[in-house]
Amino acid sequence: MGTGEFALHPLLKLLKSKHEVVAIYTKCGKNNPILDLAYKYDIQAFTPNSLKNEEHIIQLTKIAPSACIVASYGLIIPSLMLSIPPNGFINIHPSSLPRWRGAAPIQRAIISGDKNIQVCIMQMDAGLDTGDVMLSQTVAIENETYSEILPTLSNIGGNLLLQVLELIQENSVTLKKQTEVGITYANKIKNTECIVDYGKSGYEIHNLVRGLPKVTSAFLAFQQKRLNLIKSTLLRFQSIEYEEYLHTARVIYNLEFSSKIETKSKLELQNADLLFAKKKGIGIYFALDKSVLLLEKVQLEGKKIMSGLDFLNGLWGKMHFFHFICFFFI
Repeated sequence: MGTGEFALHPLLKLLKSKHEVVAIYTKCGKNNPILDLAYKYDIQAFTPNSLKNEEHIIQLTKIAPSACIVASYGLIIPSLMLSIPPNGFINIHPSSLPRWRGAAPIQRAIISGDKNIQVCIMQMDAGLDTGDVMLSQTVAIENETYSEILPTLSNIGGNLLLQVLELIQENSVTLKKQTEVGITYANKIKNTECIVDYGKSGYEIHNLVRGLPKVTSAFLAFQQKRLNLIKSTLLRFQSIEYEEYLHTARVIYNLEFSSKIETKSKLELQNADLLFAKKKGIGIYFALDKSVLLLEKVQLEGKKIMSGLDFLNGLWGKMHFFHFICFFFI
């Protein structure tokens, strides 16, 4: 039972193992790699909108699996289902349990600036990610984005799953209860959380950009259009990269107050200033930690993803055209 990229490696590894995948449950939707694999391997696939109906209980009972594997499925498993397979429901959960129980553990870990994350194989119970942990592996988080670290965590989850299945067959699984200390919940990301808050630090906004997938990226308003921030680099205050950037940077806009574009000859930084530097691209100054968030990849509403430098070049072209028209009519 899984949906999306995180479930991909565990399913692929199961399909290539000695174990038999007798059925696949996934959410219906476009570009679903799990559903594609079900069709490719001719495995019966089910795409219910909910599992709460009695028909699904009967259906799973007839399938009679020895175990049910869950990886980022997206639907609640009714407690009546949990006892159907003799080896229970086994959940692959990418968080350092009990930290980040819930729907968006990877995103929340990165956004919060966590330095590591665990992939846990957990015996599911009636609670929300409260079951005993069977096996886990810690992964360090450095500067990876959600999209970059997701395949790594998925691959580790697949490897751990095969190890757990071996332990189950050998009847040698060790269950570890979760601690009651440090419990946090990874609620789904709301659209309002994706808006850049200029009252926060550059470090916090950089983590927000890193922690969100492209489909729900961090964004800001730019000239009455949405500008998605796809990838960023944080230039910390007084670092070598920071000083080098500011050496040639100029202010062209203030994002907080939507000020008119006007290049200043002298660099006088204010919070939420949009900067440009030749060959280095555009950045945003955050006064709280005096950092500059360099925008490596952006996407203007209605446009394709482009580098910050390409976005700047397009912006510069419009500015020069505007100045030419004004001069012509004067």
